[in-house]
Parts: sequence; C-alpha cells; structure tokens
Amino acid sequence: MPGSVRRRPIDPHAAADELLNGFASAIADAHAAADVPWGVAIPGPFDYRRGIGLFKDVGKFDALLDVNLTTRLT
Repeated sequence: MPGSVRRRPIDPHAAADELLNGFASAIADAHAAADVPWGVAIPGPFDYRRGIGLFKDVGKFDALLDVNLTTRLT
C-alpha cells in the first residue's frame, strides 16, 4: 500500500552480503511497483550523498565500510 512502512530486523554484525541480501529481500517483499520510491534507514557514520558506509570500529554495520549501497541495491 502506498505510504505504508515495512520494517525487518537486521543483524548489524552480519557480513556485507548478508546485510545487502536482507535489505534487498525486504524491498522485494514490499511488492511495490517499479516507480514507487523506497529507502533504507541506516545510521551514521554514513556518506548519504554518495551512498557509502563509513562504519569502522563502531560496533555495528562494520561490514559495510566503503560499500556503496546505492549501486549495490539498485
């Protein structure tokens, strides 16, 4: 349904591929039309403009250090 929110728990300590697969699976499960915008809520440190994780020694999402989520999830 447009305007609805769907959430899925993610293990912030998982490997990069597992995290990305979890994000992609949640997107696919939404069954949204191709023209419906979607987003991933992710905490900093993160370069939101470039879509690149800057996580290093923060205890969560460390596997996404320098991973470009924009290119990996489109």
